[in-house]
Amino acid sequence: MLPNKTDFTKARKIIASFLRQHRTSEVVLENNRVVVLEADLPTQVAFTALLENDIRGAPLWDNEQQRFVGMITSSDLVDILYHCMEQRMERSSQFKSIPLTSWKDILYCPRWHRDVSWIYTEADSSLYDSCHILKRYAIHKLPVLSVEDNLVVHILTHSRILSFVHQQLGNTDRDLEALFSVSVQDLCIGTWDTIYTTGLGQSLENILSLFHERNVSAVPVVDQNGMLQDLFARSDVCHLARNWNQWNWNSTIESILSLFRPNPMYVYTCFKTDSLRQVFDKFCKTLVHRLFVVDENRKVIGVISLSDLLGYFLE
Repeated sequence: MLPNKTDFTKARKIIASFLRQHRTSEVVLENNRVVVLEADLPTQVAFTALLENDIRGAPLWDNEQQRFVGMITSSDLVDILYHCMEQRMERSSQFKSIPLTSWKDILYCPRWHRDVSWIYTEADSSLYDSCHILKRYAIHKLPVLSVEDNLVVHILTHSRILSFVHQQLGNTDRDLEALFSVSVQDLCIGTWDTIYTTGLGQSLENILSLFHERNVSAVPVVDQNGMLQDLFARSDVCHLARNWNQWNWNSTIESILSLFRPNPMYVYTCFKTDSLRQVFDKFCKTLVHRLFVVDENRKVIGVISLSDLLGYFLE
């Protein structure tokens, strides 16, 4: 028997209250390192820098204006490549050398023309306010700014926030335990209707279209029987910048993955009957960005992202 909605609301308010009581600066790890890139770096150099530093995003600093002007992530490269593909631009040395700042005048994607280009939170802001910025702009990485020093001291992610909540709250509240014992399907957390999958023979052109047009962050790779076997994510697109001359728009996902990952990656999954506690714990243990919900035959029937999980407590 499910707890009533009043129990759910009370438990969610406990999490929301916790987020309001804690400052964003509290989640900053010791020896934290933030990589900042110059805004006028050539396109290929910038995205290769993300790979070499093993990061998925970096703040951009404009030397002329002496201020931060935005963030660069793998989603930006998806937008750039999609534009080039649509315009049938050659993957030339000229394209590789275009400065990052020039793409704003070339692309017409809404993300490149927000009213506020430099989206950040302050170290003294509550975690609740920072979470709402992540949700409002549908972003996954949020620079934490020390206003006094004009320095980015941390890149806030859903994963770091959930780990902090998990560490601080644990199993200390009976109302929370009532909610956390309910299955994720019964709580309607995640996406359960339209789940996009792909095969290893799918072309890069089709996957870029899926990423850009459907705003999909990752596509599970399945075999001919529909069984989950690998994953192709937006962050994998950055490897195209490093291996520039080894692919084209018609390259298959299999050939692209082989450029940087000789063996299929382990894709973390869960079941629709798993409790919120089990899913919460798995996210904190694995530090992945999403869990694919599979049935007994390992066929994908849903997906739960970190933003889905955190967003549930902000509604």
